Amino acid sequence: MFFLGYFVFSHDTVQDAVAKIRIPALISALALGIAYVFYYFGTNYSSPECLQSVFTNVYLWAAILAVMGCGKAWWNKENKVSKYLADSSFGLYIVHYPIVLAACLLLHNFFDLPLVFNYIIALIVEVVLSVAVYEVLRRIPVIRYFVLGIKKDDKASGIRRSCVVKTVSGEDDSPNQPA
Repeated sequence: MFFLGYFVFSHDTVQDAVAKIRIPALISALALGIAYVFYYFGTNYSSPECLQSVFTNVYLWAAILAVMGCGKAWWNKENKVSKYLADSSFGLYIVHYPIVLAACLLLHNFFDLPLVFNYIIALIVEVVLSVAVYEVLRRIPVIRYFVLGIKKDDKASGIRRSCVVKTVSGEDDSPNQPA
């Protein structure tokens, strides 16, 4: 199902159509989100009854369409932060999960904090440590290649090539290759 969604939503025409309905989708998502909290407040959000309900899935689809539409319309700009995140997204994805898992485990087992503080602290620790660990790992050649999939770090051009694919003719067919 994930790949089907990727193939459908990776087309520019679909993304443009979603961007056109961003305001109704955002209003729907906000209204459904408020109703969802009131309806399911105090229940187990991970129970099959909650996750498989039509209400939950309609709310989630409205939220997904709102995020995608607003993202396409308002946040589709390139700056230093977005370029860094685009270049390092796979590496950050690889290192973030063990970090958030360890942070949540430590917070749960060794600290008796209110739940909201656990989430805030875990988020801060995850963001800071994920970037720090990624930056350390990408500077170690063997780990950079085997863990992060970064074959070459071209410091002169500032382009980080990751997941390099060679075509039959031997040419580099990387998605990060400069035009």
